[in-house]
Amino acid sequence: MLEDANYTGIGRNSSNARFYTDENLKVLRELISYKDSGFMTLNDAAKAITERINGIDVMDVVTQQVPNIAQQQDVGRLQDAVLQLTEHIQNQSILYEQNMGILLQEIQDIKNELKEIREVSSVIEEVAATVEVEEKPKGLFMRLFGK
Repeated sequence: MLEDANYTGIGRNSSNARFYTDENLKVLRELISYKDSGFMTLNDAAKAITERINGIDVMDVVTQQVPNIAQQQDVGRLQDAVLQLTEHIQNQSILYEQNMGILLQEIQDIKNELKEIREVSSVIEEVAATVEVEEKPKGLFMRLFGK
């Protein structure tokens, strides 16, 4: 990766095998520390080291990639808001389930009452069918004209 980032400090012997100097080991340790910081990938760290060696301040590269404190605080506030909303949704869900249980029971009670009303209504119809209705005697005018 360092060679890909144009780092030329690693030498090779006559068989083209790499050999590392103390300076190369320092560079490799630096590469690992940048990567372990969590702010850079290995490729970015290799580029930062090459840029530092070529005269570009590596801290400029790092500070460009580190989120500022205000952004971190914003993220923290957003995370808190998400947690509060999640808790609110869970509470509302519990209330919804409780209310649904109550509504379902009320619906069942109404169905039972309708069933009782139908039963009473059919009994009334049966009784009404068996009762003979007495006709009132018709007067003369009613008997003549049928009204």
